[in-house]
Amino acid sequence: MDLFNRKGKDVEQIVRMVCKLRPEQFLGVCKVLGVELYRQERNEKVDPAPNAENLNADQTNVPSARPAEELISEVIDKIEQLNRVRRKNLKKLLKEATKGE
Repeated sequence: MDLFNRKGKDVEQIVRMVCKLRPEQFLGVCKVLGVELYRQERNEKVDPAPNAENLNADQTNVPSARPAEELISEVIDKIEQLNRVRRKNLKKLLKEATKGE
C-alpha cells in the first residue's frame, strides 16, 4: 500500500466529514486546528488637521471575521499537515459529530 495514497485518502475522508458539520461544529474544528477566526485590521481615520491627542485614538485595531472561503482553505491545509496519529484522532471526533447525518 502506498503511504502517500493512504494519506490523500484520509485527508479526503476528513474533508468530506468537515463539510457535513454544522457551523458551530466547524468553528470548533477551526479552534482545534489553530485556525484564526478573526483578523486584526487597522481602522485609520484621516483627519485633515490631526492634533496630538487625536492621533492615537483614531488608529485602533478592529477585529473582523474572516471569510468562510479562507477558513475552509486553511482548515484543509492544516488537515494535510497533520501527522497520522492526529489525523486519526480528528477522524474519530468527526465521525462522532457527523453520526446520523
